[in-house]
Amino acid sequence: MKTRAAMVTIAVIVVCVIGGRTIAQLSPARRAAQAEFVGTWRLTSIGTVRPNGEVVTDWMGPNPSGTLIYDRAGHMSVQIMHDPRATWRVTDAPPVRSPDEYVQDASAADKAAAFDGYYAYYGSYEVSEKDLVVRHHVEGSLWPPEVGVTYERHFEFFGDRLSLTTTPFKVKGEQFYNRLVFVRVK
Repeated sequence: MKTRAAMVTIAVIVVCVIGGRTIAQLSPARRAAQAEFVGTWRLTSIGTVRPNGEVVTDWMGPNPSGTLIYDRAGHMSVQIMHDPRATWRVTDAPPVRSPDEYVQDASAADKAAAFDGYYAYYGSYEVSEKDLVVRHHVEGSLWPPEVGVTYERHFEFFGDRLSLTTTPFKVKGEQFYNRLVFVRVK
């Protein structure tokens, strides 16, 4: 009986030590870099940059909205909504019915437009100040193939603004990258 209690106690300690890392437990340099990110950030722009430097806003429209949140424990989440937001044709406005009823009544085209016009994922993050990179370790996403992926975003701070740049990607043989700019919510 005492052996079992001792094993349970050891297991609890191991879980707390390994799983309970906070920003205070990081090295001083890494703690300082990560502390700059902590808070809520409001999206101000997304630009998709072509190889010739041209910036286009096709992906989420000219004035998308969104929020990026980093906490002290190393968790993050991001949500981005297309401008203009897709609308559904409904005869009564929420909250008259349950959300499930609105989804069931929506057409396939409405659902596809809503899905295409929204982007969200959450997970953990780590900062490499040396490389000027923040890594997002995706644990859950609106897009199932992203779960388990780690994204590297090059970062730059400009006063109360944060710029994140994606790694390059190809679409129809042409290479692009996205630049997202956020402002700190006070």
